[in-house]
Amino acid sequence: MSLLPQLYSEFSEAEYWEKFFHKRGAKEFEWYGNYEELIDILHKYTKKQDTILHAGCGNSRLGVELQKIGY
Repeated sequence: MSLLPQLYSEFSEAEYWEKFFHKRGAKEFEWYGNYEELIDILHKYTKKQDTILHAGCGNSRLGVELQKIGY
């Protein structure tokens, strides 16, 4: 199984996500980039007092890393 589905509709299927996380195990997965890759962009366009919603975060570490630096 590829990590990405063949059809967008698979994102709405529980079976897809069960297989996805079974294959990945406990290892975090970042869809668009990890903290180190995104932090410069986030600092450019956000302020620490801004509220950031990390929707559908799954097992991403990005929210934890942002909280550590004061977001």
